[in-house]
This record gives sequence, C-alpha cells and structure tokens, in this order.
Amino acid sequence: MNHLAHTFLSFDREDILPGNLFCDMMSAAEVKALPDHLQNGIRIHRWIDQYTDSHPVILALNRLLADDLGRYASVASDIYFDHFLSTKWTTFSDKEPLDAFCKRQYVFIKNALPYLPKRIHHAIGDMMAHDWLMSFGQRSSLEITFDHLSRRAKFDNNFGQANAILDKKYFEIEAAFMEFFPELTAYTKLRLEEIQV
Repeated sequence: MNHLAHTFLSFDREDILPGNLFCDMMSAAEVKALPDHLQNGIRIHRWIDQYTDSHPVILALNRLLADDLGRYASVASDIYFDHFLSTKWTTFSDKEPLDAFCKRQYVFIKNALPYLPKRIHHAIGDMMAHDWLMSFGQRSSLEITFDHLSRRAKFDNNFGQANAILDKKYFEIEAAFMEFFPELTAYTKLRLEEIQV
C-alpha cells in the first residue's frame, strides 16, 4: 500500500498515523527509537504489508502487471490503489470529503515531527507542501510520481509507461482494488482492536 492507503488505514488515530505512514522511510534503529506511543503504528504498517503481499488478489494482479512492469509491478499496484482510493473516496468514507480528511492528517503529521527522525523531515515537508495525499486522484500527479520512481529505481523499469498501462488494464486493476481493499480494511480494523489500550 502507498501513502493515502496507509493514512486511511490509520483510522484517524494520531498515535497510529506516524508509524504507519513513515515506517518505510526509517531505518530499523530509527523505528526502534520511536517512543512507545507510536510503536503500534509500526505494527499496523507491517501487518498491512504482510497481508497485502500474500493476498491472492494482489498476487494475481502483480502477475498481470509484471507483463509490462516486471519486478516493479507491486510498486505500481500500490500507487494505482492510492489512485482508486482517491477517486472512489466516498465509497470508503462517508464521514467527510477527502480534502478535509487530508488536512487533518497533515496536522497529525506536524504534531509527530518532534518524535520522528530529523533525517526524514525534509521528505515529510515535501509531502505536505505538495499535498501528496490529495494528489493521487490526478493522472498528472501519477505521471510525476512514476517519473520520480523511474529515476530512483536501481534496475531498468517501465515506469514511464505506467499511466498508459493503467489505461490499458484499468478495469482489471479497478476490480482487484474493489475486491481487495474492503478486505484489507476489515483485517486492519481487527488487528487494531487487538492492540487497543
């Protein structure tokens, strides 16, 4: 899952969001150094990733995308799913519009900055300045994201065609998202209940 999905799956919990959203930006030592009240967000992030990576719907989708995207199929599917979560927001959240939700999450992020490694503050600042959480619904923003990934990738990639691939396989990707995301949401809620204090 990508940024918007991990944010949504923090369920408006200020204690869960920082670890869930920024886990992949931190080293093992940095994660371990987080205060206790943010550690459950790390647990949630890891449970989400484990569930996603082993789910039959995701495995099938990534095999489909691998024809065009090779080893980076799972990276692209995460980003495609943020796109669908953004464009289908009212299907999954009838509480408030996406922009209001995102604004509140940015407040949570700002509140967490003193606890997060200074090394990642610049990236977090970029996220808020460029409104990454809102951006995934726009195809132009997807193009920028995939261009950035193309330049950072260690191996040959086809990210330059990722928007065209989304068009070509739109209905298959959308169907996978609509089948999988409600299951992931229910699973994450159950795991969160296990660690409620």
